[in-house]
Amino acid sequence: MHRIALPVGVLFSALLLGACSHYQASGAEETARITFTSNNVSGQPMVCNEAGRFQSTRKALSQKPFDGEIFDEINKALGKAEAVVTEVPADGAVRVGVRHSQRSRGTTDFSCRQAVQFEPAPGGTYTVHFTIQGNQCGLDITEDNGANVESAIAVPWKC
Repeated sequence: MHRIALPVGVLFSALLLGACSHYQASGAEETARITFTSNNVSGQPMVCNEAGRFQSTRKALSQKPFDGEIFDEINKALGKAEAVVTEVPADGAVRVGVRHSQRSRGTTDFSCRQAVQFEPAPGGTYTVHFTIQGNQCGLDITEDNGANVESAIAVPWKC
């Protein structure tokens, strides 16, 4: 019985991993590039997809308590990075956000979700910077020249 269960379990796990999808811009002709960053806090960048749901990017934002190669290796193995880049359609309003949770001893100590909406220009390059100060989290959006995106507005966590 165990001989059959193991291969079936492995196959089922592989199918589940294959079914997990990360945000990927639809076949839109015009796109814009967004780079998510943070003030050294972990978080999962997300983008509203065509189905009307927030969908996570392939990588998450990393946190590095102090410099050292060990944290680089751990973050790499966990699919985390200091900056996460994704493409979004540039044919109308786009909602992006970051979800963050801090846990210790099996409970969630602090969590937040911040979302913002803006209209990216075709071929535009933007940085979405996620910050946490105390128990407040926020998002700032700038263009590649460092200027704030004036049209960006904070929105509820829904698509």
